[in-house]
Amino acid sequence: MQPLRDTERNPILSGALAYALGIFCMALVDASGKHLSRAYPLAEIIFFRSLLATVPLGITASRAGWGTLRTRRPLLHVVRGLTVLFTLGFFFWSLRYLPLADATALNLTSPIFTTLFAAWFLAEAIPRRYWLALAIGLTGVWLVMAPTDATLRGVALIAVASAAAYAGTNIATRILVRTDSALCCTFHSNTVLLVVTALGAFAQDWLLFTWRDTLVVFVMAIASTALQMLAGYALKRVPASRLAPLDYTLLIWTVGLGALVWHEWPKPAVWAGMALVCASCWVIVSGKSARPVPAPAPKPETLG
Repeated sequence: MQPLRDTERNPILSGALAYALGIFCMALVDASGKHLSRAYPLAEIIFFRSLLATVPLGITASRAGWGTLRTRRPLLHVVRGLTVLFTLGFFFWSLRYLPLADATALNLTSPIFTTLFAAWFLAEAIPRRYWLALAIGLTGVWLVMAPTDATLRGVALIAVASAAAYAGTNIATRILVRTDSALCCTFHSNTVLLVVTALGAFAQDWLLFTWRDTLVVFVMAIASTALQMLAGYALKRVPASRLAPLDYTLLIWTVGLGALVWHEWPKPAVWAGMALVCASCWVIVSGKSARPVPAPAPKPETLG
């Protein structure tokens, strides 16, 4: 029991360990999505992932009190839910054709888009070095895409679109958490996913999962839930900027899973591109928060 007490006394250590474990769960979600997306409609995959997620979300909401789900911004919650849907849909679509590590590297460009969107939608002033980081990141994206067959480069852009959609989720979240809880945001987004993907059953016939694929769906759902819980635990104890570098351990897990399950190994240009993407995002997340453009009556607090 002593190691547990030591960990609890050190919130930074316990938060970092939880976040690192959450990143591993994210790799399991991505690998599960790649496996399932090759045989099943995307709407079906996302629907059952979201359906299974309602169980832990419902339990958490009942313990916290259903009043925590009230919101004054229902429309923005719908927008956030749609950005989550596009994030998952685009990424799983790209995984049908791209190696797991390649798609992950392209998807890790989301901090670049978050910076751009923060300038456009939140009126944040972007330091000059962030624009240099943007150029470096785009160069990395080009290197990752370079070895890709010409017919699949459009698919690579879909992975980038997933990163842009995830950045949109981040911006919506930053606005919503001013008034709503993280549980409220997650619950309503999950509801949007359920409703929209259920409509997919009318557009395309769904397939019955084999017993093995049913296990994969459960792994995805459990890993998705664990990811959210671990990330929430970590972010309560450690500033997001200190945890962000751990995001890039996702590449280690996805390279390993890709090699183990699908015998995929990134080409040298992809490795170089991964390094540039990571360097670009490191510059963005390690710097000071972008400052809001001065307003007539600025608020003392900053967005985080």
